[in-house]
Amino acid sequence: MPDYPKFKTGRNSKIIRFVGYGTILSFGLFYFSGCSASVVPHGEDQMSPSLQSALSDISTQTGGEAPSSMDYSSYVSLTGQLVAGIEKETNRKALVVDCTGRHDYQTIQQAIDAALDSVHIVIVLPSDACSGGAYFENINLQGKSLIVQSLLPTNPQLVSATIIDGDSRGDVVTFASDIKTRISSSDSTTKHAELKGLTMTHGSGSGIRIVDSSPQVSFCVIKENKNTGDGGGIRCEGKAARPAFFNCVISGNTAVNGGGMASVQNCQPAIYSSVLTQNESSFSGGGVYCQSSGLLIQNCTITWNRSGGLGGAMMFMDAPASHIDSTVVWDNESPSSSGLVVVGGKSNVTITYSDIQQDPPQLDLGPGVGMNLGTPAKIVWGEGNTSADPLLEGDGVHLSVQSPLRGAGNPNLGPQNLGTFMDIDGELRSPADRVDIGADEFGGSPM
Repeated sequence: MPDYPKFKTGRNSKIIRFVGYGTILSFGLFYFSGCSASVVPHGEDQMSPSLQSALSDISTQTGGEAPSSMDYSSYVSLTGQLVAGIEKETNRKALVVDCTGRHDYQTIQQAIDAALDSVHIVIVLPSDACSGGAYFENINLQGKSLIVQSLLPTNPQLVSATIIDGDSRGDVVTFASDIKTRISSSDSTTKHAELKGLTMTHGSGSGIRIVDSSPQVSFCVIKENKNTGDGGGIRCEGKAARPAFFNCVISGNTAVNGGGMASVQNCQPAIYSSVLTQNESSFSGGGVYCQSSGLLIQNCTITWNRSGGLGGAMMFMDAPASHIDSTVVWDNESPSSSGLVVVGGKSNVTITYSDIQQDPPQLDLGPGVGMNLGTPAKIVWGEGNTSADPLLEGDGVHLSVQSPLRGAGNPNLGPQNLGTFMDIDGELRSPADRVDIGADEFGGSPM
């Protein structure tokens, strides 16, 4: 991987901060309203440091004393109350995963195996108390309508500390459904799985593999997975697949095609308010590779990706009905066309209200679109596009105060038709003004 600048953690570079303590406070106020859940006591030396910190913050903001350190009895009590609150909110029975043996299961797959379809929610406690600091698993949701999430999916500290490590033994998370069951079941279109607030890493396939399934994935980090095929971070395939990704960070993944993500075989994914950065492909589509599939990308930031062949940012091949909206594509690299490559007579790619870095003038098929090989593809360069320097902060994600992308997004987007009205930090986009281009909303309102 290239030696890119590292993400910083201050307010001015808030990548993966997702949601401020306003949301954690609302979680706390709801969850601490008389709810309780039993837990099995275990050794104090196995308390999760990240969970201790988060619980201390919640306790303080809900009117409690600010302890110098979270004592064991409070740790157990507050964790139980959060679990009970999630049960109340989702109307599902929780199966709690804790590597220390304090709760129901010590592995995530054990909980998934035991879970009943549409009945249970699997809550994964932080892995920083585990041996090795992760759940070393390759999990499969087995086509169940199941929610698998961290204890506080919108708390970046807990997201980064709740890690599923594939240990280079294949895909980290798999969503797959039996196509015959899907076609014959009358309610199959209304059932889906959810993955929230987890970190997937070190897969020797994809971080998330989706086959004829339509999960919702939100507030997740998918990083440092290596696929010798297509789709390092995410691979989506199959005509029944309609997954949606919200507020995710997809970074540092590698593959032959689609270092960050590959959508193939008629998959129809949608990606909202997410970041694809520092991904790499040996051939095409450093950030995204889309072949024989449609793709919606809205309010995303695609930066610092690299391809050894075509399309440092994105490669579209026979990709019908694809749309890039209110998205910034900048500072990506490849030997030929660092931005977008659109190929094949079946390709129909519309670009609106986006900032696409200009490629060399001799490849002029419309601003920022790299090349069109073979049978001419249809490229619609719509309203509101620009190739202006986005003037991003040093993290390659957040808008500076001088950025021309502020208030330049699609004017028709609002809470009623935007996939998610939160930006990458979990801050609300302003409903009174035009949204910004990219994953970050400058000056967004904390939840």
